[in-house]
Amino acid sequence: MTQTANLPIDNVKPAPPPPQRRWWLKILLVVAIFLSGAVAGGGLTVLYIVKRVKYAIAHPQDAPVKLADRLKQKLDLSDEQTAKAQSIIAERQAALQDIRRQAQPQIDEQIALLRTQVKQVLNETQAAQWDILLDDLIKNWLPRLPETAPANAPATRPAAP
Repeated sequence: MTQTANLPIDNVKPAPPPPQRRWWLKILLVVAIFLSGAVAGGGLTVLYIVKRVKYAIAHPQDAPVKLADRLKQKLDLSDEQTAKAQSIIAERQAALQDIRRQAQPQIDEQIALLRTQVKQVLNETQAAQWDILLDDLIKNWLPRLPETAPANAPATRPAAP
């Protein structure tokens, strides 16, 4: 007789149960990955848009050419129509810039009041930080208009290289 035959049946361990499938964990991971991608994509989109808006604010002289080109694509304009539209856009933009230049002293006055009135409720350290924050805000979102050619001079396309 063999030795295994002498072993009691009580000593035999049953097979372990099959591993439980965690389907809910897989779904949770897929949702988390999807949401993180959406957040990252949204954040990058916001950064891109802010960069483009800041550029447009800082370089208004580029607007007539870019807008005329966009109109040409969207409306299928001829070269003559595009040139006329660009001239009209440049003229209207110059008029708007003149209005902004006339209003600039009032804007500056309101910003100066904002600066001093907020500083009155701040301590010295906060006031210094406030000046930096406000200066950064003005630099990024309310830049001075560039001193350019006369208001009625149309913007032209840059020369081809």
